[in-house]
Amino acid sequence: MRNTRLLFRSQVTSRLAKLLLASSLAFGAAAVFVPLPGYAAETSAAAKLNTNDQAMDRAIALKLMPADATVTNIVKRSDQWEIVFKTDEKDKEGKDRRFGEVVLGASNGEVIRFHDRLNLDEYTAYNPENPNPFDESKQKVDFQEAVRIADEFVEEQTWQLDDSWMHDFYDRSDYSTRADEPTVHWIRYHRSHEGIRYEANHMYVLVDRITGEVRSYEVFWHSQSFESSKGLPSLQTAAKAVMSSVEPFLGWQDEYNGQKQLVYRTHPFYVMDLSGKLPASENLETPVFSEKIKPQYPSRLAKLRLLSLYELEPVYKYGSGDAKLYYQLSIKPGVPRDYPGTHPSIHANTGQWLNLSGEPVTEPFPPVADWLIDQAAPSGKVGYSAAIVWNYDLLQLQNEPMIRNGYTLVPFRELLTKLGAAITWDPANRKIGTSKDGVSIELTADSNTVYVNGKAQKLEAPARISGGRTYIPARLVLETFGAKVSWDAASRLVVVATDDGTSVLTAEQLEQLRFQAQLNWEAKNTK
Repeated sequence: MRNTRLLFRSQVTSRLAKLLLASSLAFGAAAVFVPLPGYAAETSAAAKLNTNDQAMDRAIALKLMPADATVTNIVKRSDQWEIVFKTDEKDKEGKDRRFGEVVLGASNGEVIRFHDRLNLDEYTAYNPENPNPFDESKQKVDFQEAVRIADEFVEEQTWQLDDSWMHDFYDRSDYSTRADEPTVHWIRYHRSHEGIRYEANHMYVLVDRITGEVRSYEVFWHSQSFESSKGLPSLQTAAKAVMSSVEPFLGWQDEYNGQKQLVYRTHPFYVMDLSGKLPASENLETPVFSEKIKPQYPSRLAKLRLLSLYELEPVYKYGSGDAKLYYQLSIKPGVPRDYPGTHPSIHANTGQWLNLSGEPVTEPFPPVADWLIDQAAPSGKVGYSAAIVWNYDLLQLQNEPMIRNGYTLVPFRELLTKLGAAITWDPANRKIGTSKDGVSIELTADSNTVYVNGKAQKLEAPARISGGRTYIPARLVLETFGAKVSWDAASRLVVVATDDGTSVLTAEQLEQLRFQAQLNWEAKNTK
Protein backbone atom coordinates (compact mmCIF):
# COMPACT_ATOMS: atom_id res chain seq x y z
CA MET A 1 0.00 0.00 0.00
CA ARG A 2 1.39 3.43 -0.90
CA ASN A 3 1.03 5.98 1.86
CA THR A 4 3.30 8.73 0.61
CA ARG A 5 2.04 11.20 -1.96
CA LEU A 6 4.17 12.79 -4.63
CA LEU A 7 2.71 15.97 -6.03
CA PHE A 8 3.80 17.94 -9.10
CA ARG A 9 2.08 21.34 -8.93
CA SER A 10 0.62 22.07 -12.35
CA GLN A 11 1.11 25.84 -12.18
CA VAL A 12 4.45 26.15 -10.41
CA THR A 13 6.44 22.94 -10.22
CA SER A 14 5.70 21.95 -13.81
CA ARG A 15 6.91 25.42 -14.79
CA LEU A 16 10.16 24.80 -12.94
CA ALA A 17 10.50 21.53 -14.78
CA LYS A 18 10.04 23.30 -18.11
CA LEU A 19 12.89 25.61 -17.21
CA LEU A 20 15.15 22.58 -17.14
CA LEU A 21 14.44 21.41 -20.67
CA ALA A 22 18.01 22.30 -21.57
CA SER A 23 19.08 19.72 -19.00
CA SER A 24 16.76 17.09 -20.50
CA LEU A 25 14.11 17.48 -17.82
CA ALA A 26 10.90 17.37 -19.80
CA PHE A 27 7.95 16.82 -17.50
CA GLY A 28 4.31 16.98 -18.49
CA ALA A 29 2.28 20.00 -17.49
CA ALA A 30 -0.44 17.86 -15.94
CA ALA A 31 -0.22 17.30 -12.18
CA VAL A 32 0.78 13.83 -11.03
CA PHE A 33 -0.90 13.01 -7.75
CA VAL A 34 -0.70 9.77 -5.83
CA PRO A 35 -3.62 9.66 -3.35
CA LEU A 36 -2.89 8.94 0.30
CA PRO A 37 -5.03 6.03 1.48
CA GLY A 38 -6.80 6.46 4.78
CA TYR A 39 -4.89 5.11 7.73
CA ALA A 40 -5.97 1.73 9.05
CA ALA A 41 -7.94 2.11 12.27
CA GLU A 42 -5.38 0.25 14.34
CA THR A 43 -2.56 2.56 13.21
CA SER A 44 -4.23 5.94 12.77
CA ALA A 45 -6.57 6.08 15.75
CA ALA A 46 -5.39 8.02 18.79
CA ALA A 47 -3.43 5.77 21.08
CA LYS A 48 -2.17 6.59 24.56
CA LEU A 49 1.39 5.37 24.97
CA ASN A 50 2.34 4.44 28.52
CA THR A 51 5.29 2.09 28.05
CA ASN A 52 8.42 1.69 25.95
CA ASP A 53 6.91 -1.27 24.14
CA GLN A 54 3.73 0.64 23.27
CA ALA A 55 5.79 3.51 21.85
CA MET A 56 7.96 1.18 19.77
CA ASP A 57 4.95 -0.79 18.51
CA ARG A 58 3.29 2.46 17.49
CA ALA A 59 6.37 3.58 15.52
CA ILE A 60 6.44 0.22 13.71
CA ALA A 61 2.68 0.31 13.01
CA LEU A 62 3.06 3.76 11.45
CA LYS A 63 5.80 2.36 9.16
CA LEU A 64 8.28 4.84 10.61
CA MET A 65 10.66 2.21 11.97
CA PRO A 66 11.43 -1.26 10.59
CA ALA A 67 10.15 -4.11 12.73
CA ASP A 68 13.65 -5.58 12.92
CA ALA A 69 15.34 -2.29 13.82
CA THR A 70 17.46 -1.99 16.94
CA VAL A 71 16.29 0.73 19.33
CA THR A 72 19.43 2.41 20.65
CA ASN A 73 17.61 4.86 22.90
CA ILE A 74 14.05 5.43 24.04
CA VAL A 75 13.02 8.03 26.56
CA LYS A 76 9.84 9.83 27.59
CA ARG A 77 10.24 13.58 27.96
CA SER A 78 7.19 15.47 29.15
CA ASP A 79 4.38 14.26 26.84
CA GLN A 80 6.69 12.88 24.13
CA TRP A 81 8.32 9.56 23.41
CA GLU A 82 11.69 9.87 21.68
CA ILE A 83 12.86 6.73 19.90
CA VAL A 84 16.27 6.43 18.26
CA PHE A 85 16.86 3.39 16.05
CA LYS A 86 19.26 1.79 13.61
CA THR A 87 19.32 -1.30 11.40
CA ASP A 88 21.99 -3.93 10.78
CA GLU A 89 22.93 -2.46 7.38
CA LYS A 90 26.61 -1.48 7.19
CA ASP A 91 28.69 0.46 4.67
CA LYS A 92 31.98 -0.71 3.17
CA GLU A 93 33.83 0.51 6.27
CA GLY A 94 31.53 -1.34 8.66
CA LYS A 95 29.71 1.78 9.85
CA ASP A 96 25.94 1.90 10.40
CA ARG A 97 24.13 2.88 7.19
CA ARG A 98 20.55 3.34 8.32
CA PHE A 99 19.38 5.14 11.43
CA GLY A 100 16.63 7.51 12.47
CA GLU A 101 14.45 9.05 15.12
CA VAL A 102 10.72 8.93 15.79
CA VAL A 103 9.04 11.31 18.25
CA LEU A 104 5.46 10.44 19.23
CA GLY A 105 2.88 12.14 21.43
CA ALA A 106 2.47 10.11 24.62
CA SER A 107 -1.18 11.07 25.07
CA ASN A 108 -2.36 10.31 21.52
CA GLY A 109 0.41 8.50 19.64
CA GLU A 110 0.56 11.15 16.92
CA VAL A 111 3.79 11.75 15.01
CA ILE A 112 5.61 14.85 16.21
CA ARG A 113 8.92 14.42 14.41
CA PHE A 114 10.42 11.85 12.04
CA HIS A 115 13.91 11.42 10.65
CA ASP A 116 15.11 8.45 8.60
CA ARG A 117 18.45 8.22 6.82
CA LEU A 118 20.19 5.61 4.71
CA ASN A 119 23.82 6.53 4.10
CA LEU A 120 25.77 5.60 1.00
CA ASP A 121 27.49 2.22 1.08
CA GLU A 122 30.75 3.85 -0.01
CA TYR A 123 32.01 7.35 -0.68
CA THR A 124 34.37 8.98 -3.14
CA ALA A 125 37.02 10.89 -1.22
CA TYR A 126 36.76 14.62 -1.90
CA ASN A 127 39.78 16.02 -3.69
CA PRO A 128 39.83 19.80 -4.32
CA GLU A 129 42.27 19.21 -7.16
CA ASN A 130 39.75 16.92 -8.90
CA PRO A 131 36.32 17.83 -7.49
CA ASN A 132 34.33 15.65 -9.92
CA PRO A 133 36.24 12.42 -10.58
CA PHE A 134 33.26 10.59 -12.11
CA ASP A 135 33.86 9.44 -15.69
CA GLU A 136 30.86 10.88 -17.55
CA SER A 137 31.28 8.36 -20.37
CA LYS A 138 30.27 5.58 -17.95
CA GLN A 139 26.92 7.13 -17.07
CA LYS A 140 23.94 4.97 -18.08
CA VAL A 141 21.22 6.73 -16.09
CA ASP A 142 20.70 10.40 -16.94
CA PHE A 143 19.12 12.94 -14.61
CA GLN A 144 15.67 12.65 -16.14
CA GLU A 145 15.64 8.89 -15.61
CA ALA A 146 17.00 9.37 -12.09
CA VAL A 147 14.09 11.67 -11.29
CA ARG A 148 11.65 8.99 -12.44
CA ILE A 149 13.39 6.37 -10.28
CA ALA A 150 13.44 8.68 -7.26
CA ASP A 151 9.76 9.54 -7.72
CA GLU A 152 8.85 5.86 -7.76
CA PHE A 153 10.90 5.32 -4.62
CA VAL A 154 9.11 8.16 -2.82
CA GLU A 155 5.70 6.88 -3.91
CA GLU A 156 6.49 3.39 -2.63
CA GLN A 157 7.35 4.49 0.89
CA THR A 158 4.71 3.58 3.48
CA TRP A 159 5.49 6.20 6.11
CA GLN A 160 2.20 7.23 7.71
CA LEU A 161 2.68 10.98 7.40
CA ASP A 162 0.39 13.85 6.48
CA ASP A 163 0.88 15.82 3.26
CA SER A 164 2.86 15.22 0.09
CA TRP A 165 6.25 15.83 -1.45
CA MET A 166 7.15 18.13 -4.34
CA HIS A 167 10.35 18.51 -6.33
CA ASP A 168 13.03 20.94 -5.27
CA PHE A 169 14.73 21.75 -8.57
CA TYR A 170 16.24 25.01 -7.35
CA ASP A 171 19.99 25.09 -7.94
CA ARG A 172 22.54 24.85 -5.17
CA SER A 173 25.89 26.59 -5.46
CA ASP A 174 29.01 24.77 -6.56
CA TYR A 175 30.47 25.72 -3.19
CA SER A 176 27.70 24.03 -1.20
CA THR A 177 27.83 20.90 -3.38
CA ARG A 178 31.61 20.70 -3.72
CA ALA A 179 31.85 17.57 -1.55
CA ASP A 180 28.66 15.88 -2.82
CA GLU A 181 29.10 12.27 -3.93
CA PRO A 182 29.71 12.50 -7.72
CA THR A 183 28.64 8.93 -8.61
CA VAL A 184 24.96 9.62 -7.91
CA HIS A 185 22.22 11.99 -9.02
CA TRP A 186 20.81 14.06 -6.15
CA ILE A 187 17.02 14.37 -6.36
CA ARG A 188 15.57 16.74 -3.77
CA TYR A 189 12.06 17.27 -2.45
CA HIS A 190 10.18 19.58 -0.11
CA ARG A 191 7.01 18.88 1.79
CA SER A 192 3.88 20.07 0.05
CA HIS A 193 0.82 21.18 2.00
CA GLU A 194 -2.24 21.71 -0.21
CA GLY A 195 0.17 22.02 -3.14
CA ILE A 196 2.26 24.74 -1.46
CA ARG A 197 5.96 24.30 -0.70
CA TYR A 198 7.12 23.93 2.92
CA GLU A 199 10.92 24.01 2.90
CA ALA A 200 11.37 23.19 6.60
CA ASN A 201 10.57 19.55 5.78
CA HIS A 202 12.69 17.93 3.11
CA MET A 203 13.88 14.73 1.52
CA TYR A 204 16.61 13.69 -0.87
CA VAL A 205 17.11 10.51 -2.86
CA LEU A 206 20.47 9.54 -4.37
CA VAL A 207 20.32 7.45 -7.56
CA ASP A 208 23.39 5.67 -8.93
CA ARG A 209 24.41 7.10 -12.31
CA ILE A 210 25.40 3.69 -13.68
CA THR A 211 23.01 1.14 -12.13
CA GLY A 212 19.97 3.32 -11.33
CA GLU A 213 19.92 1.92 -7.79
CA VAL A 214 18.68 4.12 -4.93
CA ARG A 215 21.84 4.12 -2.83
CA SER A 216 20.89 6.67 -0.20
CA TYR A 217 18.03 8.80 1.06
CA GLU A 218 17.11 11.06 3.94
CA VAL A 219 13.74 12.39 5.08
CA PHE A 220 12.98 14.93 7.78
CA TRP A 221 9.37 15.70 8.77
CA HIS A 222 7.73 17.33 11.77
CA SER A 223 4.16 17.92 12.82
CA GLN A 224 3.05 21.36 11.75
CA SER A 225 -0.19 23.33 11.62
CA PHE A 226 -0.64 25.60 8.62
CA GLU A 227 -2.32 28.91 8.03
CA SER A 228 -5.34 28.50 5.75
CA SER A 229 -4.63 29.04 2.07
CA LYS A 230 -8.12 30.42 1.42
CA GLY A 231 -6.85 33.97 1.68
CA LEU A 232 -3.92 33.42 -0.67
CA PRO A 233 -3.82 36.13 -3.36
CA SER A 234 -3.62 34.96 -6.95
CA LEU A 235 -0.25 34.66 -8.64
CA GLN A 236 -1.20 37.61 -10.84
CA THR A 237 -1.93 39.76 -7.77
CA ALA A 238 1.34 38.70 -6.18
CA ALA A 239 3.25 39.45 -9.38
CA LYS A 240 1.77 42.93 -9.50
CA ALA A 241 2.90 43.52 -5.91
CA VAL A 242 6.40 42.31 -6.79
CA MET A 243 6.61 44.88 -9.57
CA SER A 244 5.92 47.68 -7.08
CA SER A 245 7.91 46.30 -4.13
CA VAL A 246 11.17 44.97 -5.56
CA GLU A 247 13.77 47.38 -6.89
CA PRO A 248 17.39 46.78 -7.92
CA PHE A 249 20.08 48.52 -5.89
CA LEU A 250 23.42 49.99 -6.91
CA GLY A 251 26.83 48.73 -5.84
CA TRP A 252 30.42 48.39 -6.96
CA GLN A 253 31.50 45.18 -8.64
CA ASP A 254 34.99 43.71 -8.35
CA GLU A 255 37.59 45.25 -10.61
CA TYR A 256 37.77 43.93 -14.15
CA ASN A 257 40.54 45.06 -16.50
CA GLY A 258 41.74 47.36 -13.74
CA GLN A 259 38.45 49.22 -13.24
CA LYS A 260 35.66 49.05 -10.70
CA GLN A 261 32.23 48.68 -12.25
CA LEU A 262 28.96 50.18 -11.09
CA VAL A 263 26.21 47.55 -11.22
CA TYR A 264 22.55 46.96 -10.52
CA ARG A 265 21.99 44.07 -8.11
CA THR A 266 19.14 42.16 -6.51
CA HIS A 267 19.03 39.84 -3.51
CA PRO A 268 19.12 36.03 -3.98
CA PHE A 269 15.54 35.80 -2.72
CA TYR A 270 12.60 37.95 -1.65
CA VAL A 271 9.78 36.97 0.71
CA MET A 272 6.52 38.90 0.38
CA ASP A 273 3.60 38.70 2.80
CA LEU A 274 -0.01 38.46 1.66
CA SER A 275 -0.42 42.24 1.80
CA GLY A 276 2.34 42.70 -0.76
CA LYS A 277 4.97 43.92 1.71
CA LEU A 278 8.52 42.66 2.17
CA PRO A 279 8.85 42.05 5.94
CA ALA A 280 12.31 42.88 7.26
CA SER A 281 12.32 39.73 9.39
CA GLU A 282 12.16 37.52 6.28
CA ASN A 283 14.34 39.49 3.87
CA LEU A 284 17.93 40.58 3.46
CA GLU A 285 18.87 44.16 4.21
CA THR A 286 19.55 46.30 1.16
CA PRO A 287 22.95 48.02 1.42
CA VAL A 288 22.99 51.81 1.36
CA PHE A 289 24.59 53.40 -1.70
CA SER A 290 25.25 57.04 -0.85
CA GLU A 291 27.36 58.10 -3.82
CA LYS A 292 25.72 60.65 -6.11
CA ILE A 293 26.08 58.81 -9.40
CA LYS A 294 23.46 58.65 -12.14
CA PRO A 295 23.66 55.39 -14.12
CA GLN A 296 23.36 55.60 -17.89
CA TYR A 297 21.40 52.36 -18.19
CA PRO A 298 17.72 52.78 -17.20
CA SER A 299 16.78 51.25 -13.84
CA ARG A 300 13.42 50.11 -15.26
CA LEU A 301 15.14 47.89 -17.82
CA ALA A 302 17.61 46.60 -15.25
CA LYS A 303 14.70 45.73 -12.99
CA LEU A 304 12.83 43.75 -15.64
CA ARG A 305 15.93 41.87 -16.70
CA LEU A 306 16.97 41.06 -13.14
CA LEU A 307 13.44 39.92 -12.26
CA SER A 308 13.61 37.58 -15.25
CA LEU A 309 16.03 35.50 -13.15
CA TYR A 310 13.35 34.62 -10.59
CA GLU A 311 10.51 32.18 -10.14
CA LEU A 312 7.55 33.31 -8.02
CA GLU A 313 5.56 30.83 -5.95
CA PRO A 314 3.60 30.61 -2.68
CA VAL A 315 5.45 29.03 0.24
CA TYR A 316 4.85 28.21 3.88
CA LYS A 317 7.45 29.50 6.33
CA TYR A 318 8.23 27.88 9.66
CA GLY A 319 7.53 29.94 12.78
CA SER A 320 5.81 29.89 16.13
CA GLY A 321 2.25 28.62 15.82
CA ASP A 322 0.89 28.04 12.33
CA ALA A 323 3.29 28.04 9.39
CA LYS A 324 2.64 31.34 7.62
CA LEU A 325 1.88 31.86 3.95
CA TYR A 326 4.10 34.04 1.80
CA TYR A 327 5.04 34.49 -1.82
CA GLN A 328 8.71 33.92 -2.50
CA LEU A 329 10.99 35.00 -5.32
CA SER A 330 13.80 32.49 -5.85
CA ILE A 331 16.53 32.35 -8.47
CA LYS A 332 15.36 29.96 -11.17
CA PRO A 333 17.06 26.71 -12.11
CA GLY A 334 19.56 27.20 -14.90
CA VAL A 335 20.53 30.80 -14.13
CA PRO A 336 24.33 31.15 -14.48
CA ARG A 337 25.94 31.42 -11.05
CA ASP A 338 29.40 31.88 -9.64
CA TYR A 339 31.08 29.33 -7.38
CA PRO A 340 29.52 30.72 -4.16
CA GLY A 341 26.10 30.84 -5.82
CA THR A 342 25.93 34.55 -6.68
CA HIS A 343 23.63 35.36 -9.60
CA PRO A 344 24.56 37.89 -12.31
CA SER A 345 24.34 41.65 -11.95
CA ILE A 346 23.88 44.28 -14.68
CA HIS A 347 26.42 46.95 -15.57
CA ALA A 348 24.77 50.24 -14.64
CA ASN A 349 26.12 52.06 -17.70
CA THR A 350 26.27 49.48 -20.48
CA GLY A 351 23.50 47.07 -19.45
CA GLN A 352 25.83 44.09 -19.83
CA TRP A 353 25.38 41.00 -17.66
CA LEU A 354 28.34 40.56 -15.29
CA ASN A 355 29.45 37.77 -12.98
CA LEU A 356 30.88 38.17 -9.48
CA SER A 357 34.35 38.82 -10.89
CA GLY A 358 33.05 41.61 -13.12
CA GLU A 359 33.45 39.53 -16.28
CA PRO A 360 30.74 39.39 -18.97
CA VAL A 361 28.36 36.44 -18.60
CA THR A 362 28.49 34.22 -21.68
CA GLU A 363 26.31 31.30 -20.53
CA PRO A 364 22.69 31.11 -21.74
CA PHE A 365 19.83 32.12 -19.45
CA PRO A 366 16.67 30.07 -18.86
CA PRO A 367 13.28 31.23 -20.19
CA VAL A 368 11.50 34.11 -18.49
CA ALA A 369 8.75 33.04 -16.08
CA ASP A 370 5.10 33.53 -17.05
CA TRP A 371 4.37 35.74 -14.03
CA LEU A 372 6.82 38.40 -15.25
CA ILE A 373 5.78 38.20 -18.90
CA ASP A 374 2.16 38.79 -17.87
CA GLN A 375 3.22 41.94 -16.00
CA ALA A 376 5.87 43.39 -18.30
CA ALA A 377 4.51 42.33 -21.70
CA PRO A 378 0.87 41.28 -21.30
CA SER A 379 -0.82 39.75 -24.32
CA GLY A 380 -2.32 42.42 -26.56
CA LYS A 381 -0.91 45.29 -24.46
CA VAL A 382 2.70 45.68 -25.54
CA GLY A 383 4.26 49.04 -26.27
CA TYR A 384 5.64 48.28 -29.73
CA SER A 385 3.58 48.28 -32.93
CA ALA A 386 5.16 45.12 -34.36
CA ALA A 387 8.34 43.08 -34.21
CA ILE A 388 9.82 40.49 -36.55
CA VAL A 389 10.81 36.94 -35.65
CA TRP A 390 13.26 35.44 -38.13
CA ASN A 391 13.56 31.64 -37.92
CA TYR A 392 12.98 31.53 -34.12
CA ASP A 393 15.06 34.64 -33.33
CA LEU A 394 13.91 38.18 -32.77
CA LEU A 395 15.23 40.37 -35.57
CA GLN A 396 17.11 43.37 -34.20
CA LEU A 397 16.12 46.44 -36.22
CA GLN A 398 17.40 49.98 -35.83
CA ASN A 399 13.98 51.25 -36.90
CA GLU A 400 10.80 49.64 -35.63
CA PRO A 401 8.12 48.32 -38.01
CA MET A 402 4.88 50.27 -38.32
CA ILE A 403 1.24 49.29 -38.84
CA ARG A 404 -0.76 51.01 -41.58
CA ASN A 405 -4.37 50.01 -42.34
CA GLY A 406 -3.79 46.66 -40.67
CA TYR A 407 -0.62 45.88 -42.65
CA THR A 408 2.90 45.69 -41.26
CA LEU A 409 5.49 47.89 -42.96
CA VAL A 410 9.17 47.33 -42.27
CA PRO A 411 12.34 49.33 -43.01
CA PHE A 412 13.21 48.04 -46.47
CA ARG A 413 17.01 48.13 -46.35
CA GLU A 414 17.29 46.24 -43.04
CA LEU A 415 14.78 43.59 -44.09
CA LEU A 416 16.14 42.99 -47.59
CA THR A 417 19.72 42.86 -46.34
CA LYS A 418 18.71 40.17 -43.85
CA LEU A 419 17.02 38.29 -46.69
CA GLY A 420 20.17 38.48 -48.82
CA ALA A 421 18.44 40.32 -51.66
CA ALA A 422 20.04 42.87 -53.98
CA ILE A 423 18.78 46.43 -53.43
CA THR A 424 18.49 49.55 -55.58
CA TRP A 425 17.05 52.92 -54.55
CA ASP A 426 16.04 55.72 -56.91
CA PRO A 427 15.56 58.76 -54.64
CA ALA A 428 14.39 61.04 -57.45
CA ASN A 429 11.46 58.76 -58.30
CA ARG A 430 11.21 57.22 -54.81
CA LYS A 431 11.52 53.74 -56.28
CA ILE A 432 12.81 50.62 -54.56
CA GLY A 433 14.16 47.73 -56.58
CA THR A 434 15.14 44.36 -55.16
CA SER A 435 15.95 40.96 -56.60
CA LYS A 436 16.85 37.50 -55.38
CA ASP A 437 17.13 34.07 -57.04
CA GLY A 438 15.73 35.33 -60.36
CA VAL A 439 12.78 37.16 -58.81
CA SER A 440 12.57 40.96 -58.99
CA ILE A 441 10.28 43.41 -57.18
CA GLU A 442 9.81 47.11 -57.84
CA LEU A 443 7.83 49.42 -55.57
CA THR A 444 7.23 53.15 -55.50
CA ALA A 445 6.50 55.02 -52.29
CA ASP A 446 2.77 55.79 -51.85
CA SER A 447 1.88 53.79 -54.98
CA ASN A 448 -0.72 51.02 -54.84
CA THR A 449 1.05 49.15 -57.64
CA VAL A 450 3.96 46.74 -57.31
CA TYR A 451 5.82 45.06 -60.18
CA VAL A 452 6.89 41.44 -59.70
CA ASN A 453 9.11 40.25 -62.56
CA GLY A 454 7.74 43.20 -64.54
CA LYS A 455 4.07 42.32 -64.01
CA ALA A 456 1.87 44.85 -62.21
CA GLN A 457 -0.03 43.84 -59.06
CA LYS A 458 -2.28 45.83 -56.76
CA LEU A 459 -0.99 46.68 -53.30
CA GLU A 460 -3.32 46.95 -50.30
CA ALA A 461 -0.57 48.72 -48.32
CA PRO A 462 1.87 50.81 -50.39
CA ALA A 463 5.43 51.59 -49.37
CA ARG A 464 5.80 54.67 -47.17
CA ILE A 465 8.51 57.17 -46.33
CA SER A 466 8.55 58.15 -42.67
CA GLY A 467 11.26 60.00 -40.80
CA GLY A 468 13.44 59.93 -43.88
CA ARG A 469 13.27 56.13 -44.09
CA THR A 470 11.38 53.94 -46.51
CA TYR A 471 9.09 51.18 -45.27
CA ILE A 472 7.76 48.35 -47.42
CA PRO A 473 4.95 45.80 -46.92
CA ALA A 474 6.55 42.84 -45.14
CA ARG A 475 4.29 39.99 -46.21
CA LEU A 476 4.25 40.73 -49.94
CA VAL A 477 8.01 41.09 -50.27
CA LEU A 478 8.90 38.13 -48.05
CA GLU A 479 6.39 35.73 -49.59
CA THR A 480 7.39 36.78 -53.10
CA PHE A 481 10.92 35.72 -52.25
CA GLY A 482 9.68 32.36 -50.94
CA ALA A 483 9.53 32.95 -47.20
CA LYS A 484 6.58 31.84 -45.07
CA VAL A 485 4.97 34.66 -43.11
CA SER A 486 2.41 34.61 -40.31
CA TRP A 487 1.08 37.17 -37.86
CA ASP A 488 0.58 36.58 -34.14
CA ALA A 489 -1.89 39.24 -33.02
CA ALA A 490 -1.54 38.60 -29.26
CA SER A 491 2.21 39.27 -29.37
CA ARG A 492 2.18 41.58 -32.42
CA LEU A 493 4.88 39.50 -34.06
CA VAL A 494 5.55 38.97 -37.76
CA VAL A 495 6.85 35.40 -37.83
CA VAL A 496 9.13 34.67 -40.80
CA ALA A 497 10.38 31.22 -41.80
CA THR A 498 12.93 31.04 -44.62
CA ASP A 499 13.72 27.35 -44.08
CA ASP A 500 11.23 24.61 -44.97
CA GLY A 501 12.31 22.74 -41.84
CA THR A 502 11.33 25.58 -39.51
CA SER A 503 8.57 24.39 -37.17
CA VAL A 504 5.67 26.44 -35.87
CA LEU A 505 6.49 28.46 -32.77
CA THR A 506 4.79 27.32 -29.57
CA ALA A 507 2.75 29.64 -27.36
CA GLU A 508 5.57 29.63 -24.82
CA GLN A 509 8.15 30.58 -27.45
CA LEU A 510 5.95 33.44 -28.63
CA GLU A 511 5.65 34.67 -25.02
CA GLN A 512 9.43 34.71 -24.63
CA LEU A 513 9.83 36.62 -27.89
CA ARG A 514 7.12 39.09 -26.88
CA PHE A 515 8.94 39.83 -23.62
CA GLN A 516 12.23 40.40 -25.43
CA ALA A 517 10.56 42.60 -28.05
CA GLN A 518 9.04 44.70 -25.26
CA LEU A 519 12.45 45.10 -23.61
CA ASN A 520 13.96 46.16 -26.94
CA TRP A 521 11.20 48.70 -27.43
CA GLU A 522 11.60 50.10 -23.92
CA ALA A 523 15.37 50.32 -24.39
CA LYS A 524 14.85 52.54 -27.44
CA ASN A 525 12.17 54.67 -25.83
CA THR A 526 13.48 55.08 -22.26
CA LYS A 527 15.73 58.02 -21.54
